[in-house]
Amino acid sequence: MRGELNLAKYLVALALGLFAAFGAKIGGPAVPLIVGSSAFPEGEVDVFYASPLEISGGSPPYTVSVIKDSLPPGLSLDNNSMISGTPSQAKSASLTVRVTDQTSTSVSKKLEIKVFKALDITTKHLKNGQVRKKYGDVLKAIGGKKPLTWFLVSGSLPGGLSLDSSIGEITGTPKASGSFTLTFQVTDPLGGGVAARISSWLSISSFTRSLQTAPEKKLLLAGGLVYIIPSSWFGTNTPLAYS
Repeated sequence: MRGELNLAKYLVALALGLFAAFGAKIGGPAVPLIVGSSAFPEGEVDVFYASPLEISGGSPPYTVSVIKDSLPPGLSLDNNSMISGTPSQAKSASLTVRVTDQTSTSVSKKLEIKVFKALDITTKHLKNGQVRKKYGDVLKAIGGKKPLTWFLVSGSLPGGLSLDSSIGEITGTPKASGSFTLTFQVTDPLGGGVAARISSWLSISSFTRSLQTAPEKKLLLAGGLVYIIPSSWFGTNTPLAYS
C-alpha cells in the first residue's frame, strides 16, 4: 500500500513537471520551481523504503543533489528524484537538497527523515498455566512504530484462552491440559514484521485439589492406657479388638 502511494506521488510530480515544460514552450506563464513538503515518510531498519521528491514547475528535466549533511545509511537519491533503499541504521536525519532545472534555475530544500529501529519480538517464554485457573501473559517487542499488531500464525491456543492482537495479551481460563507450540508475528504501520516461535511450550497442567490430612485421634481405654489411632479408622465398620 505504501509503495502504491509513493508511486502515485511520483507520477503526480512528473505530470506537473511536464505541464510546466509544455506551458513554457507554447508561451504560457512560467511556473516557479517548487520542492514539496520537507517532512518525508518515516522508515524502519531492514524495511525497503521509497519516496520521491515532490518537484513541480520550472523546466524539466531536473538535477537533484544533496548539498548538506546526508541521508540515513542505506538510502540514496537517484536521477529520478527518488529516495530509496533499505535503511541499515536507526537515525533521524536532516539534510538539504538542491533541485536545478534545464534553465539553471535552482531551489534548495531542507528534508527530514526518521528511521525507526528494526521490529523484534523479545518474549522467549510464556508462563505456564493450570486448568480452571485464570491465566494472563503479555507478548513483548522492541523497535518499529506503534501501534503494533499481533497474530498467531502457527499452532492453536488452549481452549479458553484468547489473544488481544492490539496489545499482545493472552488471557482467559484454560479448559484442558496439554503442551502447545506457538508461533507469533508482530507488524507495524511502516511494513515491519517479524515472526518468532516461542522457544518453550505453553504448558497447561491438569486441575488438582489439595487434600488436608485430618489429625490423629487419641482413645483412652480402661486402665489408663492411651492408644494413638489414625483418623482414617473412624467412620468405618472395622471393629476394634483389644486384648
